[in-house]
This record gives sequence, structure tokens and C-alpha cells, in this order.
Amino acid sequence: MLTETFQYTYYTFNINGNEIFNHAIITNNGTRKVRELIQELLDAGFYEFSGGGKGAHRKYAHIRYAGAVTISGKSGDDAKPYQEKQVKQAIEVTKQ
Repeated sequence: MLTETFQYTYYTFNINGNEIFNHAIITNNGTRKVRELIQELLDAGFYEFSGGGKGAHRKYAHIRYAGAVTISGKSGDDAKPYQEKQVKQAIEVTKQ
């Protein structure tokens, strides 16, 4: 399950002090949350194993994936690009 995060920027246009219209610009800032990556792994059949990480680190394994995927950060943190890439690659391997 891939999800996207959007950023909303609002502008108000005024002429001579009179508000003419409001306009919202919606952009995809490309970052996803750590919780979204974790959900993708769980949906693909990965499981978290105990003792897999210290602090905000969690390790996920899959029967068809050699090794483990380590996800760091709190669930509400923005995922780093290398984490998104690692999760995508791990899920692709399990589908082969």
C-alpha cells in the first residue's frame, strides 16, 4: 500500500484591502512517515522480531527475505529516502 503525503499552501489575494479570492496550492513533498513504511512491511507479510532494535529501531523479517529490514525513528517521523528505498526493495524481493 503506497500512500503520499501532501503539503497545502494557502494564499489570499487582496486588491486595495479587499479580499478577492483564496487559493490553495497542493504539492507532494515526497516524504512519507515511518508508520507508513512499517504498515507496508506488515501488509507484505513481514513481522517484527523481538530484540531487534534498541530505542526507536525496529527490525522486520520475512520468510522469503534474507536478512532483516531495520526501520529507525518514531512512527510520526518523516521516513528517510534510504528507508523508503530499502522497504521497496525488500517487498519486491518477497514477490519473486
